Parts: sequence; C-alpha cells; structure tokens
Amino acid sequence: MPFKESHNYFDKDEGSGENTEPAADDFDETGVKKFETIAKPYSELGQEKHGLNIWGDIKITRRSYLYGGPPTEFGPIGSYLNLYTSPEIIKRGFTNEIIYYGRKMASRGESPEDLVVADVGGYDGFLLNTVMRQLEESGINASTGINIEADPKGEALPAMQKKVESGEYSAKLRAVKANILENVPVEPESVDFVISRCAIQYSTKEQHIQFLKNIAKMLKEDGQLILQFPGILEDPEGTYTEIQREISKIVTKGIEFKRDFPDSSIVSKFGGGYVRNTELRDYSFVTELINKIDMQLEVGLSSHGYDKIDWLMSPESWGDRFNLDSEQIEEIRQLYVRFQATYPDLFEEEDGILCLRTQLVRGMFHKTNKREREADTQVQNQLKGMLPNDQEN
Repeated sequence: MPFKESHNYFDKDEGSGENTEPAADDFDETGVKKFETIAKPYSELGQEKHGLNIWGDIKITRRSYLYGGPPTEFGPIGSYLNLYTSPEIIKRGFTNEIIYYGRKMASRGESPEDLVVADVGGYDGFLLNTVMRQLEESGINASTGINIEADPKGEALPAMQKKVESGEYSAKLRAVKANILENVPVEPESVDFVISRCAIQYSTKEQHIQFLKNIAKMLKEDGQLILQFPGILEDPEGTYTEIQREISKIVTKGIEFKRDFPDSSIVSKFGGGYVRNTELRDYSFVTELINKIDMQLEVGLSSHGYDKIDWLMSPESWGDRFNLDSEQIEEIRQLYVRFQATYPDLFEEEDGILCLRTQLVRGMFHKTNKREREADTQVQNQLKGMLPNDQEN
C-alpha cells in the first residue's frame, strides 16, 4: 500500500507521510494560521467565478485518523477564504497526497511520469488543472489528467478545452463526458489517483456506494481516492440534506435539487486495515466488523481516515454566491430560524448573524490489493465462525 495513514491538511513537509504539526513560521504573531485570506464583509464577497464558490467564516480542524485523537483547531473565525479556489487548500487537500504517491512510485522503481490522475465531477477542470500545475512545480510530471464530467448543459467541457488550447490550462488535461453512476468511462485499473470534490452529493444516498464502486473499477491496485464533500459528519438523520434542499428551492425559485449529503458513514462503512488487528469485545462488535469487511470486499476500497474544514454559512453568503435578491436572503434567514428551533446544533451565531454550520470533509481511500482481499476474506470467515449459529446470517 502506498501509504497507510492519512496526512494532516497542513503538513509542512510536502508528501512526507508523517503527521506533523505545522512549523512555527506558518503562524502569525498571534499564533493564528496564515491563510490567503480576504478580509471583506459578506456584501463584498463572491466576485470570483471559478465553478462553485463558498465564502464564509472558517476554522480549520484536523483529525488524523478515522478513530481516536482530538481535533486540532487552526483559527480563525472572522477570516474569509474561498475554499474552492484557494491554492493552499487545494495543495493541502489533494496535491500533497499525490506528490507522496508519486515519490512512492519512484521508490519502487516506477516512473512518476506514468502517473494518471482523474477528477470525477470536475466541471471545467479548474481543480484538476490546479493540481497538475502544482505537481509540475513539485517535480512530479504526471502524464495525464482526466476530467470526468457529465456536463448536462454542454458548457463545462468546451470551456475547459478552450483553456487548454489557449495555454491557460495544462496541455496534459483531457475531457471525458460521462456520468460515473452509469458507467466507468476509462479503462479498468488504468488510473493511479482519483480526486472528487463536491460531486457525490449530487447522487442519492442509495447511489453513493455505486459512485464509489465505479471509481474503484478505474483505479489500479493500491490506487488512491480523495473524496471531498460538504456536509455535517454527525448527521445520521440527514437534517443537513433537508436544509440544503430547502435552500435550493429558494435559490432556484422553486426547483429542487435531489441532493444527499454524506455523513461519516461514507467513510466508517469501510473497515480499513484495523479490522485485521482489532480486539473483539462482543458479538455485536463482531457483526459490525463483518459488515465493514463485506463493504470493503464488495466495493474494492479501504478507508484510511478523514479530516475536515469547518465553516459558517450566513444567509448573506448565499446571496453573494448566487446573486440572490433581498427577499430570497430573508427567506433563507427565516429558514435558519425555523430549523434552529428543532436542530440548534446545526447553527451558530457569529457577529450577531445566525449561520449554518458546514464542513468540507476529506475522506481518503485506497484500492485494495490481492493480498489485502485475501486477508479480509480470511478474517471475515474467522469472525463468522465466532458468531452463534442464529446470528451467522
């Protein structure tokens, strides 16, 4: 396996594979993490037009492993950052992992120049181009970047092609028009690294596993997936999805987007390597492990951690993002008040403004290899043998 543990968003040493705290020079004189921030009031935000923009008060938290360890906060509430276009967030969230993967390829005698990166749901290729440029700057000259995009309006991929032809985007990018839920648009086991940002929530909860299955099919053995999505990890009842659907109706003046935002189960369903070395406590825990191994074997992916960025969305920030009028912003404000009465934990007041709590979650997976699948099957059989006969099925 190229790497067995997730890395901090803010590792100072690119792709080192070590979970280290940020270096002292990453902080200003107050001890707050330095960001490429834009200190503007809400009313002045939303000027950039790269795909989806989300602006708001942010704080960064880290959780290095899927289980255990407290989150670490990197301020600051009150700073403004475009989470979608910030080169630092992109590099820390995606590129550094690929750099580390490329260096592991080199250590095995393989050429990083053969590395293939795919972006599932990459719209006009902004994220993929940024990653490819950052790889080049770090000495990893990946061969190809594949932007897989359904592009229902027929606008995104032509826009990407124009930028490639003009030289604004890397010449290594190519576009594939496809819906990942319907087919695998590239050769099986032909991609080293898949990134996907804010795409899975446009499928239903029932389709999330199919989304991951088809990504697994295109990955080489030990290939990696970084899945990034907005949501709230601690939201098993889907309340955040319900709120987002109501906001969509306001934004579109009646058209509802059928979106399901994942929660922590999208990561925790997969057992990872820990299932082979876990102390068994009771029969219910054995059943839980069996279910995790079943999912690993079915999908072909193993999870090895997650981390997240927390930020607050005010009603005004929706207005900036979608050019809403004052009546729509007021509708969102009233919607917040209504939901806060029942779900107070999903909201937070900042500077006298009621905001919706949101997280940008990064889940990390790898394609299991033959040795891991055989070990999982062996452990699965052992666990099933520990269950009473009436619980085996």
